[in-house]
Amino acid sequence: GHVLKICTFKVAATAEGAKRGELVLKALFHYAGELDVDRMYVTVFDHHAGLVGLFEMFGFEQLGIRSSLGELVMVKSRLIPRDVSGYTPLGFNRLFGPPAVLVERAFIIPIQPKWHDILIPEARQQGWLFGEDPSGNAILKAYLSRSLITQLAPGDLVIFYRSHDRKAVTVIGVVEETIRSRDPIDLRRFVG
Repeated sequence: GHVLKICTFKVAATAEGAKRGELVLKALFHYAGELDVDRMYVTVFDHHAGLVGLFEMFGFEQLGIRSSLGELVMVKSRLIPRDVSGYTPLGFNRLFGPPAVLVERAFIIPIQPKWHDILIPEARQQGWLFGEDPSGNAILKAYLSRSLITQLAPGDLVIFYRSHDRKAVTVIGVVEETIRSRDPIDLRRFVG
């Protein structure tokens, strides 16, 4: 099938915490979708443990072979299997998404425009001239709410409804983890 080789994946150490790695992955996933790529792969040296972890977090798996330079070969398949019965919704999304999702349960979450623009800048009708907030770079998002909903579980689909102005569904996400707390320190630790 169609294979995409990710040739260079470097983010300056000074940009740490700005979620630039996820921003590059977001662009790669979008590009792979436009080209209808079946698989993508990258080679990375073992000593880049943080990068290896980032790739694994987004469904890249170590192939068990090394490049001629001794790098790990990591592959992400975008081919959806015919039988998805062996996958949890969260595991399925990690391996084959974004944008692929396996839906068992879904929740509609209203979000105010000002928070929507910060959290989901790619859904904005017009981009910002002076750069994005680091949270907008991320694929993994933290959404804080005072909602009384306690049923959200890993793998559930969340459908964000932009309230007030557009009054429309703009983006979907998959729940990874949840926490219920009134302690800001607990919340910060969880999100961090």
